[in-house]
Amino acid sequence: MSAILSYKEIMQRMFYYYPIYCRTKIRKNKSSGFSWVEGELEVGYALNDMEESFVNPVEDLMLQTAGLVLSAGREPKVAFDFAVAHIKGIIEVHGLAFLMSQLSEQDALQIKLDLQLLDII
Repeated sequence: MSAILSYKEIMQRMFYYYPIYCRTKIRKNKSSGFSWVEGELEVGYALNDMEESFVNPVEDLMLQTAGLVLSAGREPKVAFDFAVAHIKGIIEVHGLAFLMSQLSEQDALQIKLDLQLLDII
């Protein structure tokens, strides 16, 4: 069994995709005049590319939570609702205490704080 990534490592992996997406947007804008559309975010691209990358439920929970935090309320309502439902489903199946027990004390605290900030728990 592989080690569980930290919350910071999950976010760092997400940030890897940001410049890739932004470069693509610049190229499309230069060649076709395409620009940003309402609700379009780099984090959505990162989440899409990382979808199903993690088999451990707590890593999936961290990915979805990080996505919402990095969106900072700019995501479309449908994306927010989808992520919240996904997070709540993971918690319902595995239990928050069990999920947090797999993480460092620091990560568990930060995840709980972020879930509270997002009004998920």
